[in-house]
Amino acid sequence: MNQTIDLYQALKEMREAKTPFSVEFVTYSTTRQTGGEHVKMKNVLEAGQQANDNKNAMIAFREADKLDGKHRRCYIWSILKFNNKKIVW
Repeated sequence: MNQTIDLYQALKEMREAKTPFSVEFVTYSTTRQTGGEHVKMKNVLEAGQQANDNKNAMIAFREADKLDGKHRRCYIWSILKFNNKKIVW
């Protein structure tokens, strides 16, 4: 059975998460007009919004066990799955 979750509910759960989760998204850069890479991340936590022109449309993730690790960011609209649940809007 395919489970689904609303995008805004998923974002709320990501931002409130105290335990690591998994997320899948597709990359896209509006400035470089590149992207299309399917990214699967496991054992991550939300790392906050990114300070740029699209800060309300972007979210960043970091590996849960690396406090100083590199953040990976994406547009919220490009998130495909959260904890193996398909994102719907």
